[in-house]
Amino acid sequence: MTGVESGSWRYVNHKTLSGRVPVREFIDSQTPKVREKIFSDLERLVRFNVELGPPYVEKVTGRDFWELRTRIEGDIYRIFYFAYTGK
Repeated sequence: MTGVESGSWRYVNHKTLSGRVPVREFIDSQTPKVREKIFSDLERLVRFNVELGPPYVEKVTGRDFWELRTRIEGDIYRIFYFAYTGK
């Protein structure tokens, strides 16, 4: 999976020049339960986009990007992202 789309919003995983997809590698390295929850939260982000807020999304202080926060069994898994409008 390289991304998910819903309406005009979608997420796309960063791909390095060598072809690696670090976010996908991170997700794939987790347990099946954690992977399922992360993908569920990514789909939630696509569905609600800018309307999704805490506890799922937090803006990184002083930066123009956010973190998607997946909480499971007392741990928080963070995926950093930004919105690109094409401008």
